[in-house]
Amino acid sequence: MAHRKHADHTEMRRLMREQGCSLAYQPILGADGQTIAMEALLRLPGYMGRQPVEYAIVLAGEIGMLPELGVRVARQACARLRAWRQAGLDGLRVCINTCAKELRNAGYVNQLMATLSDYGLQAGDVEIELTERDVIELDRSGSRVVQALRARGFRLSLDDFGTGYSSLSYLRTLPVNAIKLDKSFLHDVPDNEDANAVVRMVVQLAHELGLEVVAEGVEHEAQASFLNAAGCNSFQGFLYAPALAPTDAAAWLRGHG
Repeated sequence: MAHRKHADHTEMRRLMREQGCSLAYQPILGADGQTIAMEALLRLPGYMGRQPVEYAIVLAGEIGMLPELGVRVARQACARLRAWRQAGLDGLRVCINTCAKELRNAGYVNQLMATLSDYGLQAGDVEIELTERDVIELDRSGSRVVQALRARGFRLSLDDFGTGYSSLSYLRTLPVNAIKLDKSFLHDVPDNEDANAVVRMVVQLAHELGLEVVAEGVEHEAQASFLNAAGCNSFQGFLYAPALAPTDAAAWLRGHG
């Protein structure tokens, strides 16, 4: 195991040194079927690309390169958004995933603001996605970085909602704009009434707290119809499109803008 971890650390360093990290983009559609955002998803080649992306994040953290990886992701995503806009594909924002360890880096907010300036973007053009666990970890540690991001105008969403703490008391106080309903909620929807009731309850609660709801992992028309009727604001999943390479993403946007 130690040998494997050492080899993986070496490979992660090589990928960072040789610019081996790229992004794919998965569309997020509004209730009217228009694409409102593209989620930037990290992609790595070879052996590393066959591992869960969370493993690459852990490796980058262990070798002290997580801040650099985060900067590269943000810059690639912002550069791509600017390119889309220059091509006449407007009305979009880009979603970037991050984690508590990255956000604890003292220079995170300033670096992100500098990236926006470099590409002529505003804070509202970028949505920051964190898991419940990360947001609550930051809150419990006394960090105010999430509040700082919100104050600067960034949109914030809780990714994979329902798989972490799912504390309703935290949901009431966290400074986020939206929750992303994890695909595990969609098991047996809409055929199982208990599953349906849980989804309706979560969507209603979120709306009463002033939060938008994004349904992740939508795969079937029946699911989409139910989620739309339940009040979800936007949708993401293989029913619409997988994560797309940049050129394919541009073609998608031209057909679904």
